[in-house]
Amino acid sequence: MSIGVHRLRIGEDIALKVLFLLHDTMINGGANASLFDVMENLKSEIEIIVAIPFHNWEMEQYLLQKNISYTIIPYPSWIYNLRLSSYHRIKEKTRLYFQQLSVFYALYVLKKIIVGHQIDVIYTNTFCTYIGCLANKLWKVPHIWHIREYGKEDHGFGFLFGEKIFYRFLNRYTSHIIFISHSLCGKYQKLIKDQGKISILYDDISQKYDNPEKIVHEGINILVAGLIQHGKGQLEAVKA
Repeated sequence: MSIGVHRLRIGEDIALKVLFLLHDTMINGGANASLFDVMENLKSEIEIIVAIPFHNWEMEQYLLQKNISYTIIPYPSWIYNLRLSSYHRIKEKTRLYFQQLSVFYALYVLKKIIVGHQIDVIYTNTFCTYIGCLANKLWKVPHIWHIREYGKEDHGFGFLFGEKIFYRFLNRYTSHIIFISHSLCGKYQKLIKDQGKISILYDDISQKYDNPEKIVHEGINILVAGLIQHGKGQLEAVKA
């Protein structure tokens, strides 16, 4: 596997170099789509390198078309589905435990990227992966963690090593934490010791989705944006 960055030429005057860690390769997933909007506004001010956990032709072509440099770092996830039956949950957790062995190679690749490209900041886009915390612990690279999920309450996610480890990583190995809403922040805030490193930043809406025409319909019109998933509550909205 290549550990180089598929790099595109950008201005020489850009000082800050940020490595963005994506948890998956879905272009239209809410977390990634939001991040791409942010990158579009930041790429003239900072140097951006995106890391994805495995090869995906569609994602890689998308990044190239957007003039975004990228690399492949095979870091593992640490979340599992709490809503599985006991048998399937044990099976899933066992698979994940073995998958964690890949973190050693992922750290080797990550260090090559950090040193070779003089990365200033690591940004992790969801709580689904923790390797950014390890980079902060091992090499003192500033780490920003963007938390977008409740976890158990919305997606039925559990942490492989338990919630205590997750909170330890939030407190010890994260330089700044971004929550996407006050409600979400309220869940985690009481267990974060340094309140000064917390920010609340709502996901933006790209101008390409703006409709300049005023459309009037009778009754109430409701838009529920996002992938159709049980945890997002679309069924409750329809029933209501």
